Amino acid sequence: MSDHKASQRQWGPEDYWRVGPIFVRKRLALLLIIVCSVVVLLVFGLPFRTSNHADRDIPAYRYNDPALAGISDLVQVLDAGGQVRYVGEVAAGAYTGRGKVFDAAGELLYDGPLVDGVYEGADAKVYHAGVLVYTGEMAGNLYEGQGRRFAPDTGIVSEGQFSKGFLEGEGQEFYPSGALLREGSFSRDLLEGEGAEYGEDQTLLREGTFSAGLLHGEGREYTASGKLRYEGQFWRGIYHGHGELYNTLLGVRSAEGTFVYGRLTGQGTIYHPSGQLLYTGQVCGERPRADAFLGLSLEEVEAAFTTHWLLYSCEGITAFVYPYFNLMFITESPVALISPAQAEEEAQRERQELLDALEQPAPEDAETENDVPEDAEGSSEILDTPAEDESGMDGGGSEKDGAEEITAKMAVTYASAASMEPPPKLYEDETLSPDTDKREIIITQVLSYGQPLPCAAQPESGFISGRHLIGWREWFSDFAAGEAVWDVSVRQSGQFIWRFTPWPLAQAEKYVDELLAEYAGVETMTVGKEDKDMSLWYQAAKWREGP
Repeated sequence: MSDHKASQRQWGPEDYWRVGPIFVRKRLALLLIIVCSVVVLLVFGLPFRTSNHADRDIPAYRYNDPALAGISDLVQVLDAGGQVRYVGEVAAGAYTGRGKVFDAAGELLYDGPLVDGVYEGADAKVYHAGVLVYTGEMAGNLYEGQGRRFAPDTGIVSEGQFSKGFLEGEGQEFYPSGALLREGSFSRDLLEGEGAEYGEDQTLLREGTFSAGLLHGEGREYTASGKLRYEGQFWRGIYHGHGELYNTLLGVRSAEGTFVYGRLTGQGTIYHPSGQLLYTGQVCGERPRADAFLGLSLEEVEAAFTTHWLLYSCEGITAFVYPYFNLMFITESPVALISPAQAEEEAQRERQELLDALEQPAPEDAETENDVPEDAEGSSEILDTPAEDESGMDGGGSEKDGAEEITAKMAVTYASAASMEPPPKLYEDETLSPDTDKREIIITQVLSYGQPLPCAAQPESGFISGRHLIGWREWFSDFAAGEAVWDVSVRQSGQFIWRFTPWPLAQAEKYVDELLAEYAGVETMTVGKEDKDMSLWYQAAKWREGP
């Protein structure tokens, strides 16, 4: 017990501070002072701190400090809250020389030359939210002269001549990866004049004359893989004016002519992928404008196409078919077909008949009408005298009647044989008659199988406008498309000619639906196939009949 008491610390007057009538333990008071100091430092910071950018070796001045007006040196300028807003050179208190400008949050805004507080000079750097957005020449707080601008939102870098903050004059722009995006003459950040645009893999996409960032005038457009797609005139980025389209797979010209708002329209030329000229005339897109031939002649059709037609004939209807364009030009005018082999056979027969006539013996002395040849007399006798049989009996009775009946039957048989015509011979070398006047064969309808008619009126809805029996339109379309043809036989009768003959016993009433549309007096009939895809069978156009 005594040991325990000895180990206990005895507090004396020296361990307390007397504050009036109160005694405060020293150790507790010191601990309280330390805690309060730490709290003050955490809340208010160091009592003499001014800014993160403060430099104790550089004199600091407040805004509007009268003493600053007489300073020409390197200084720091603080705002009312003690935040450094400028570190750099001043001349008579004005920001002149090289310096750094900070915002109220302490973020760097500008690092470069200044004149009377205005960004002015070369080798300037402009920042936004602490990110560098421009480096180069400045004037009047704006980008002016040679510089390099960085777009934080897109990462695109612009380099070249700047004026009033915009890329103006010769310049270049780059992808964030550093690859060239566009180059040429700029105005207000957009290509203006000669220039070019590239893909990120450096393939050329567009080149030519630009206006407000779009091709406007002569230019070229390429695919993403760098293949030439179009060369010619542009209007605000659209094909407009004379131009040429190219097959981007083969790299050859496919069409040329006048473009109107991106579409080949009016007079134009179409080429085969081999480079062969196929068509010159009215165009719509990259196809002939077939309805422009309504009312024209076969001569005018042939003048527009450089390839030969195929001729389909069926019961007075003739179609001149151009398979490359899936087009048919229909006429109801008579079309004469001839076979050289048939013509030669007929000529040979006529020559033989003439030779046979020349080889007949010349008749002897002419006889008068009253002279009766001996044979005739004998015949007369035979006719006038009843016939006798070998037994000496005359031809009367039943035997005579039987002979007359047999003679009559033979006469009928011979007459029937003479009247029977042999089956018509089929020829395989028919051609259009050379005597045909192609100016008199008028096109009354045009038909496009498997594809819409270029620039023709299209149905606005799927509402059925009419019906018709299956006939030559369906047969011609299926045969041209290489599909099975029903209810009609088809044979080739010449190098370019096919004859269609309907089966007499197969004319069942099979109807198809029509969708009719009209524009500018031309009526378009659309017929679709009743398959799962409801694909287009054909479209036919003709002049509208009646008022």
